[in-house]
Amino acid sequence: MVKKTVTVKQIVVLLSIVLFSFFINMPLANAQENIASYIVEVSYPPENENDPPEPVADVEVSVYLIAVLDENNLYQPETAFSDFDFSGLEKMSAAEIQKTACLVADRVTQQEIPADMTEITAANGTAEFYDFFTYGLYLTVQTGSTGKAEAYSRFEPFLIQIPNYDVKQGWISEVNASPKLSLKNSNDSITTTTAVTTATTKITSVSTTTVTRTQTTSPEVSENSSTDSNKPKTGDENNLQLWQIVFGVSVLGIILLLADIVRDKRKKEK
Repeated sequence: MVKKTVTVKQIVVLLSIVLFSFFINMPLANAQENIASYIVEVSYPPENENDPPEPVADVEVSVYLIAVLDENNLYQPETAFSDFDFSGLEKMSAAEIQKTACLVADRVTQQEIPADMTEITAANGTAEFYDFFTYGLYLTVQTGSTGKAEAYSRFEPFLIQIPNYDVKQGWISEVNASPKLSLKNSNDSITTTTAVTTATTKITSVSTTTVTRTQTTSPEVSENSSTDSNKPKTGDENNLQLWQIVFGVSVLGIILLLADIVRDKRKKEK
């Protein structure tokens, strides 16, 4: 009876295949996880302050990812917006941030950049978005209207962080915004006040201050606001260097396996 010995090379090859399979399955599963929902509720403010706002249906709302939040909590602009610097948004005034949002919206129009997501408000005035896989800064724009919605002026474009962050609650996956419309040819100022779930950090205050065109006072920010030294983590705890090493080792093992097969084949041919 012939005894078969397991060589070191065979062990390396086996481990490489296992690691390669693990490498393929794990990161891709994490990357496809939906991290947030975003609901935009469009309405018309009532004449009587005690009355509820009137929801506006048939408003086309589009969302664009303009910058990704990296592991250092810095905004890295998408290619189309590479000349914009979003890292200092928390230091800008409401007017400056609104101007930035309008400039970004102009870029979208000029270059005909397709929206990442587009929805039309339902009878209750809401447009719901769910396909968020990236922590980042997003632009919200009204890109159209039909029916009764054509009687209203479009709301101003605004920037918002999705998911949002709260010092006490951490990352908030359910983000809400409430732009208000005004009738066309109305002497009333056009407001686009957007109520974000919570405004308690510097980063979150960016998305809150951005969305008010006629704002006279700064939004309320909790005293527990995070500072630059303790900005929130994005929740992605994957060690990219570790995965790169695993990938490299597994590929090397597979190459050795293929080389060994070719070598054995040549020996048999001789």
